Amino acid sequence: MRIFLAMMTVLLLSPLAFGQSTETNQKTQEPTVLNPQMTDLPLLRRSFRPKLTLQRALKIAEAYLRKERINISHYFLFEARLIQYGSGKEMKEPRWFFVWVNDSGGMGNQIEISVSMDGKAGGHLSM
Repeated sequence: MRIFLAMMTVLLLSPLAFGQSTETNQKTQEPTVLNPQMTDLPLLRRSFRPKLTLQRALKIAEAYLRKERINISHYFLFEARLIQYGSGKEMKEPRWFFVWVNDSGGMGNQIEISVSMDGKAGGHLSM
């Protein structure tokens, strides 16, 4: 009789324990982007073909790092993207933007280089 009561107690209490764990997991999930929010995101004009290829821009950025004697042996290329460079009312120009991140993963410990479509590189260290 005791075994039967113990089994019934475990069976009755187990849904409560599982219910609490799923509720906790729901609270820690990242917020999701909803469909209306996706339509508000700015779209890139896909008809634009960059004058400078990504591969060529990366070689220019790496040459810039060597010229400036920036040691990237403990960094890895984290991001490469095409951006519109400029602010406010001035004409924005397309540029390739590269980010190298330190192996240690420290916040702000990264190198950012941008390459214009005419092949000029520039950047700054973010430490």
